[in-house]
Amino acid sequence: MRNLYYTIIKNIVYSLLLFLFNNVTAQSTSLTLSWSFQTNNTNDVSLNSVKQTSDGGFVGVGYSTALGNDSIGTTGNYYWITKTDSLGHTQWQKRYGGNNNDTAFSVQQTIDGGYIVAGSTSSTNGNVTGHHGKSPNSDYWILKLNSLGSIVWEKCYGGSGDDMARTIEQTTDGGFIVAGYSNSSDGDVTGNHGSYDYWVIKINNLGQIVWQKSLGGSGDDEAMSMKYTSDRGCIISGESSSLDGNVSGNYGGYDAWVVKLTETGNIAWSKCYGGTLDEYANSIQQTKEGGYIFEGYADFLDQGGNLPNANNSWQVFGGNIWIVKLDTSGLIKWQQSVGVNCNCEYSYPTEVLLTADGGYLVGGNSPSIYGDPYSCSNNAGIAKLDSLGNYIWNATVSGICWGPNSFQQSTKGGFIFAGSGYFPSQPFGGGGGYFFPELDYYLFDTTLPIVTKNITANNFNSGIRVQWQTVTELNTANFIIQHSTDGNSYTDIGTVKAIGSGANSYSFIDNNPANGINYYRLQSVDKDWATSFSKVVSASLTNIHSRLTIYPNPTKDNVTISGNHIASVQVIDNFERVVKVVSLKDVTNPKLSVSGMAAGVYHLRIQTTDGKVSRVGMVKE
Repeated sequence: MRNLYYTIIKNIVYSLLLFLFNNVTAQSTSLTLSWSFQTNNTNDVSLNSVKQTSDGGFVGVGYSTALGNDSIGTTGNYYWITKTDSLGHTQWQKRYGGNNNDTAFSVQQTIDGGYIVAGSTSSTNGNVTGHHGKSPNSDYWILKLNSLGSIVWEKCYGGSGDDMARTIEQTTDGGFIVAGYSNSSDGDVTGNHGSYDYWVIKINNLGQIVWQKSLGGSGDDEAMSMKYTSDRGCIISGESSSLDGNVSGNYGGYDAWVVKLTETGNIAWSKCYGGTLDEYANSIQQTKEGGYIFEGYADFLDQGGNLPNANNSWQVFGGNIWIVKLDTSGLIKWQQSVGVNCNCEYSYPTEVLLTADGGYLVGGNSPSIYGDPYSCSNNAGIAKLDSLGNYIWNATVSGICWGPNSFQQSTKGGFIFAGSGYFPSQPFGGGGGYFFPELDYYLFDTTLPIVTKNITANNFNSGIRVQWQTVTELNTANFIIQHSTDGNSYTDIGTVKAIGSGANSYSFIDNNPANGINYYRLQSVDKDWATSFSKVVSASLTNIHSRLTIYPNPTKDNVTISGNHIASVQVIDNFERVVKVVSLKDVTNPKLSVSGMAAGVYHLRIQTTDGKVSRVGMVKE
């Protein structure tokens, strides 16, 4: 059995490539680790998904191989779940499974502070109950965990064939959407079109199926990524070789196939993207304006279809990572190909993330030149694109073979990686997994070419106005306004676009300040993603807000607002959409009907006759 290095890396060098106006300027910098540590295990581990948690720490899920017939009866792989604090210290680790192979692919922290985990199992005992088939066939296996990683409930979903869950998202009603693929046509699965279909299930907060959909044709259709969307539906990406059923417009071989579903699981639209060879879309996000962006793979020799012509310079360093920006209906707005390692013949995609400046971060990994992974270097990497898909920079990490399965940007601006691989500095054959340390992302310098002065915070109508001036700006992208009620823990509440040159004045109004002291600071973001913080300013607010309460809360039908001189009430959902407006005239203790609204978390925006505004949380059952 190979040794696992649950990593410590003391020096990581990024090779940075900056592209401006078709001229290439190469730079490199060593980045400081926020934390690192190492433990040695005697079994193999891979982490497939990592997320930052509300306490600033991280949670990762994947699998670990068992050592013979261990205490939970596992002879294959089991779910491995690990929680760390913000400095990478292990808080707890859990393993769950049965007598065969169990692999977790997706994790999300839930609104109750626990976790939801999705993956597949071919086990029929141990922690696994209700498996629909016979080993080695797999079922979806969903675990609901509490904040300490203990099982609240677990359920298998599927039929007698293979059912592989790849991603899970919590919905605003407290339930979950799960996406993956299945070739079953019995059990929980209905409507299979032949071979593997995308299989999407909506479950409630107890794991009971609300609806399920099989999507595809007679070929192979495998979902790889899914995101819950602002209209309470979802967007799904993966690959398809079908020419019938729900699939139309295939260009040959496997195409990237993107499907938009409504809240009830009906197809809003679906489209194929690709050429005559094989393409896939393994990561998708909804963008701020309501469109979508996906990252995937395209063969750089491919032509035709809706790929760019092979004679165009859409390839960067011969890379095969393919980025496609879509509008709300799935029409292509632009596409780009990025190689995360300029020395490699092929690059393979990991994830695409949105950035605060409206651009995108693209993760990937590459085998070394000529495809020899055992002499690899600079394999894990990130590329930065602007909002129009223009290539800004490419950062690669030395000494890591195979690269990450997942990466996220942390609230401190760094990155957390999760994946599997080995380290060439170790003896040949040693390795088997890593939980990559968080990296400081200042690619050039922590000091920005900007000087901010005269930042103030003052009461303004029913809110607080933050104002500031710059003495000079050079290459500045935007200012992120951050708010705190204790002067220690800050959250982003808005962004102001920078002019980018000269001396300028700016302002931002916080329309929903807290009662008492409100603290504010600015995070200045450079176009090259360097950042710095302003000094902290504060303003106090004491008014009628503190006397406003609502009851009962949670509620099923009606809620009473306890307070005087109520003028109007807006009901706002988790996507900041106004779903109900009630106009009143100087009413005391008004009652509001919410019986026709969907279950979920809402905010009441309550305005009094003197113009003061308060926001109160409400749970609709």
